[in-house]
Amino acid sequence: MNNILKITAERQVKSLSYFILHIFLYTVVFIYLKFDIDFFVIFGPMTVFLVLPALFFHIEYYIRNKNEEYELCFDKIIRRQVNEETNINLSESDKLINDLKLSNK
Repeated sequence: MNNILKITAERQVKSLSYFILHIFLYTVVFIYLKFDIDFFVIFGPMTVFLVLPALFFHIEYYIRNKNEEYELCFDKIIRRQVNEETNINLSESDKLINDLKLSNK
């Protein structure tokens, strides 16, 4: 059986749901418990530095790879773009991974 992975906006939002929940919970806790402004000064920048890069990279990934589809077969991976289809045999990918490991040493 082949598995097909399609890059969609819905999948990107699902993967960002943790970060969205994170911001929501910080806001609710901050308002509900009436924390001092020091709490926001400490955790605000930390949240911004963790969440904004993730948002940026998810949006950039989606823009670059929308309408791209991967099909995972038993012996190969098929990458489909708008007018192009690329087959990657798993034996070739093992060789590529080994070559990358050797070049990083």
